[in-house]
Amino acid sequence: MRFIFIFLSLFFTSTVHLNAQKNTYLNQKYWGIFVQYGIAYYDLPEQQRYQPLLIGAIHHLPIYQTKNAFNVGVNIMPQIGLVRYNNRLNIEFGANVQFDANLALAEKHILSFRAGAGPHFVNVRTRRQAKGFIFSDNFAFAYRTKLKDTQQLGITAGWRHLSNAGLMQPNSGLDNIMLGFEFARWY
Repeated sequence: MRFIFIFLSLFFTSTVHLNAQKNTYLNQKYWGIFVQYGIAYYDLPEQQRYQPLLIGAIHHLPIYQTKNAFNVGVNIMPQIGLVRYNNRLNIEFGANVQFDANLALAEKHILSFRAGAGPHFVNVRTRRQAKGFIFSDNFAFAYRTKLKDTQQLGITAGWRHLSNAGLMQPNSGLDNIMLGFEFARWY
């Protein structure tokens, strides 16, 4: 863990352009699509894994725009998830709102830290989580790169926790490590 922290610190200090006078790419509003796969953090008591495939849209709105290398925005992310559980295909759907802090590594490369939550609905019951309305808490790191004048490609990695805030039992929650891709166009 210490090695990763030292590596990332050296990487950021050597590549961040703090004196970038115009970074229009960093401050863009954009629409896009994403696909994420959830890797189970642990086996459930039923000896199964909750591993969703999420497909959704992303709408990014900058809140604080800057001429330098940092800005803050909000992501609105409606999504649907497909989960194979108990030998059947189950569905999860909802929307997340994420706080998105962005750092320009170079003119065409951005690193983001995202944290958010949102209401979801799942139609599967496990011994750790009741079916019905739940909340999705998440955080992720994203790396985005500019492809053409109005397009970008990104990869994401993070963690997600589903639970219903104690409204129904059981409520131990479901945790996943999330890996994904996103493609967007700005306007």
